[in-house]
Amino acid sequence: MALLPSAAVPYNDTMDRWEYMTFDMKKPKSDAAAGLARLGEDGWEAVAMVSSWGVGWRMVHPIVLLKRPLPG
Repeated sequence: MALLPSAAVPYNDTMDRWEYMTFDMKKPKSDAAAGLARLGEDGWEAVAMVSSWGVGWRMVHPIVLLKRPLPG
């Protein structure tokens, strides 16, 4: 399977279109599972998780990437 540069792959009306957001899980006492569940109820799907470097008590914390289909 060969990968094409993004400019070589034309967009067409049958392709899904997405919107993206991040969910920062830096507050140690927050209920992250409940927050993610609420986002799931709004159609958001978690697709990746990365660690972020911060300062002080937030030295390392996970950030979740979410996506959902664009309306219309």
